[in-house]
Amino acid sequence: MAVDWKVPDMDAFAEKFNDFLVHIFNGILKSEEAVVRRQRDADLSISELHLLDAVGRGTPGRNSVSDLAEALGITNSSVTIAVNKLVSKGCLCKTRSGSDGRAVCITLTPRGEKLLSYHHKFHEEMVQAVAADLTEEEKVVLLSGLEKLSAYFNQHHCCHSGGAGTEQV
Repeated sequence: MAVDWKVPDMDAFAEKFNDFLVHIFNGILKSEEAVVRRQRDADLSISELHLLDAVGRGTPGRNSVSDLAEALGITNSSVTIAVNKLVSKGCLCKTRSGSDGRAVCITLTPRGEKLLSYHHKFHEEMVQAVAADLTEEEKVVLLSGLEKLSAYFNQHHCCHSGGAGTEQV
């Protein structure tokens, strides 16, 4: 986990913590990509998979482009482009709202649900594998630290409560 560069003015803890954050973030993304690539019918990027996840987590029958943009911390136009791409891949479906004909509701198709299940299985296995090696006290301390890390990002670097607001769909 060594890096070739040093961040100026970091103490030893901060340096090691920074290295862990970068390594863990990159490791999770690479692992997710590998899981997706192993599925013979999964022609999705990680960003597309995260959009499917946002649709799956949303209120059924009420997922609008603006709801998804807010959940992901990206622009409406980025979501629209990604949704259209996932519609063409057979993962999402757009329908007009029954109560407001101007509104479009975005839902998962059976293919989208299947691909999303691969993603959920990856996360479930990852969390269970890590948790299996932790004592109850370590779990409490880990969650406390992660809550503080999440609060920092939500306060300083995000436009929503779900994570970093990067424009990657």
